[in-house]
Amino acid sequence: MVLTASQSGEAFAQNTDSTTSGSATVVGPGHSAYWFNPDRSGEGLALEILDASRALLYWFTYDEVGGQRWMLATGVIQEGPEGRWIDFPDLFVYRGGTFGTGFDPETIEPERVGQATLAFSDCDSGQFYFQAFGQEAELEVVRLSRTMGADCTQPIHGRTLFPQTEDARVSGSWYDPERDGEGFSLQWLDRDEALMTWYTYDLEGNQQWIIGVGSREGDQVVFRELTNSRGGQFGAAFDPEDVELVPWGAVTMSLDCDSGLMSYASMLPEFGEGEFPLQRLTRLQKPGCVIQKPTLLDLYDFELVTEVPIDGTGFSRTIRPTRISDDGAVVLGTYLSQGHPHNWRWEPGMEELEVLPGEGRFNEAVMTPDGDTVYSTLGVVPENVDGSEDQLYSWNESIGWNSLPGTNLLRPALWNISNNGKYLAGSGHRNVDDPLRAIWIWHELGGQRVMAHEEDLNFVFNLRGVADGGRSVVGIATDAPDEISAPQRDRAVRLVGDRPEFLVDDEGNSLLVPYGCAVDCRIVFGGGQSIESDPLGAGYREAWVWSESKGVEYVGRFPDASSRQSFDAFLQGSSDGNLLTGDYAIDLPDGGFHSRGFIWTRATGLQPLSELLRDLEIEDSHWEVTGVVDVNQDGLLWLVYLRPDAGEAPFIGGPWAGILRLTPRITPYQ
Repeated sequence: MVLTASQSGEAFAQNTDSTTSGSATVVGPGHSAYWFNPDRSGEGLALEILDASRALLYWFTYDEVGGQRWMLATGVIQEGPEGRWIDFPDLFVYRGGTFGTGFDPETIEPERVGQATLAFSDCDSGQFYFQAFGQEAELEVVRLSRTMGADCTQPIHGRTLFPQTEDARVSGSWYDPERDGEGFSLQWLDRDEALMTWYTYDLEGNQQWIIGVGSREGDQVVFRELTNSRGGQFGAAFDPEDVELVPWGAVTMSLDCDSGLMSYASMLPEFGEGEFPLQRLTRLQKPGCVIQKPTLLDLYDFELVTEVPIDGTGFSRTIRPTRISDDGAVVLGTYLSQGHPHNWRWEPGMEELEVLPGEGRFNEAVMTPDGDTVYSTLGVVPENVDGSEDQLYSWNESIGWNSLPGTNLLRPALWNISNNGKYLAGSGHRNVDDPLRAIWIWHELGGQRVMAHEEDLNFVFNLRGVADGGRSVVGIATDAPDEISAPQRDRAVRLVGDRPEFLVDDEGNSLLVPYGCAVDCRIVFGGGQSIESDPLGAGYREAWVWSESKGVEYVGRFPDASSRQSFDAFLQGSSDGNLLTGDYAIDLPDGGFHSRGFIWTRATGLQPLSELLRDLEIEDSHWEVTGVVDVNQDGLLWLVYLRPDAGEAPFIGGPWAGILRLTPRITPYQ
């Protein structure tokens, strides 16, 4: 029995298990991509999801004698009890065109040659069914590309290392109306390159498809190394070893939202060179032509899970939370007494904070993501704890404080913990006569090891973040000037092993303060530029994100951000670096300033914390400090802190803290 396309798609839906969306088959904007069968490299599919009900398919393959063949089909997105799939009731081939100036649309002859169905079991794999040219088959297909702005995977606040740019809007199909019968499918990839296929003809009227990857160069998109191919066989006779790639030449495109111009220059004499105008033929469901970023309130529902009772403990206004566990069950914090930090923790259900015995030293304590273990350098050790002052200790609920094994440096300052909670990082001294510090990494299996020494680095290093693998750290490098009168210079630096990498933007400006890192410190976040930069230059006071692949990304400023006080900065972030939180200063009429929190995601850009607090009926206008002091690893739990302004009578007293939960409104494939 031969199944129709609709029947074969429904049969696939009924016999496919899903682990992603709860239904057997899925179709969504994120499936706009190129697809292929790994055993059939040399042919493939270009799919465009046009809207909730329609799709367009290009199938670039071969005929029965080794020539190129391409088919075009308009599809209908179907939905049944077991999920969704796409029916392509009519597959067409087009013949009779002539390449270049001899092209005449009147000579194009479309021919219906079959039908097809495409269904996906998840974001990255599916089944392609076809009946064409006397053959029928079903092929496993996997994703070959990922289109910028059309993703179907979590988290919805953005994909790691891949910001969306204005180029995403050019994805779709393009053609010259005077040359109806040939055209281009172009998809801007999330790695900031364009993948394009030109569906055209040779001088004898045979179909040709020319494919390649391009990138932006100024105002143009340039495809420098296009290829076509030959030797493949259609259907069951296909063997990837038969496919021969043929260098073709180059294409340059200048595109705006709906029109443009293309020029070509082939290294094959029969194709030559030329140019013609382009108009948009199709637009993807996502992204749109006008890229308007959503707000956090568009993407998430927010709720106040609980308040943290930091205002009823009898401590001064210096008490504040600093860390939240992954599930929000544990909050860690500090309060200052005679200039020294004291550690406390809290769990929902506790009426007041649990103050941990002993006195911290140098820096705040850190906590593992599960909330089970606290690490700190203790300046005053509780009487029932073995060990000495100014050493590293761990704390858990069952045994209390315990001296950290495998440590050997003097006066170790603990600066941070990796996102996965496995590595500690800080500074210390090798001996009592050592004026400079060693930068150390600690892991429970390897103990404490020296990563680098300030004497060898030739700068003072204040560490801020450590990679999950313990191979790199980020921090502030402060030059030791030869002359006392010379100004000190602070710069952001990443240490990979003992090798320093100073972080600079495209203009050569040194970044100032990194406050943390993500993805093994391949993403670094912070704010400001170094002292030698132009205070009136772009990015001088902005928060920034730096990555190995993209360099520096400045995120802009709010209209009320101070031009007198310091700089904006990211202070915390999710483990994938796609959601970051920080603060900025606003000027007061009396010359003072307050600090306000903000959030940035790949999907939304910069967002003020105040709008979210007001949505939760939390008024923040009279507080001196508002901010998100920590987020859990997936960025969906926030620890929020508000400190009162001592000069505002209604707010004299204790600070406020609470845990906010974000629930995504959009699920994959929507």
